[in-house]
Amino acid sequence: NDAPVVTLPGAQVVAVNSSLTLSGANAIQISDVDAASNTVQVTIGVTQGTITLSSTVGLSFSNGDGISDANLSFTGTIASINAALDGLVYSPINGYTGNASISVAVNDLGNMGTGGPLSDTEVLNVQVGGVNFQEGVNGYAGTQDTFLRQYSVNSSYGSNTE
Repeated sequence: NDAPVVTLPGAQVVAVNSSLTLSGANAIQISDVDAASNTVQVTIGVTQGTITLSSTVGLSFSNGDGISDANLSFTGTIASINAALDGLVYSPINGYTGNASISVAVNDLGNMGTGGPLSDTEVLNVQVGGVNFQEGVNGYAGTQDTFLRQYSVNSSYGSNTE
């Protein structure tokens, strides 16, 4: 029995009051070389918002329903689960700015082989709103700390996004 694997994109950034869609090269994916068409269990938990799966076909839920949930637990085949994860939408709490996360755990339920159930858990970090650039951190070579925040200005004369 080989352990399942959760594959995540790199850390993500989303503007305040906007949604983040994880699809294509940025999709969350699971794999298990020996699960074949057997079901596996996935548990997803998010902070500072909710998630919506792109599909619920072929999934059986024990927690949540795949629409605007902070916590989900469901079973399905690897193919059904990956179809649901490709296009997953993370929606931060309205007005929230700061760090958030999406935690994804997969359990193979002991399918195929010996050794009992095996699992993998990974956490995707999401920066909501402003991004802090600190000198000497993550390759930033500026001369001082800089904080950028995305916001919109609205008036009766129109709107401007800065």
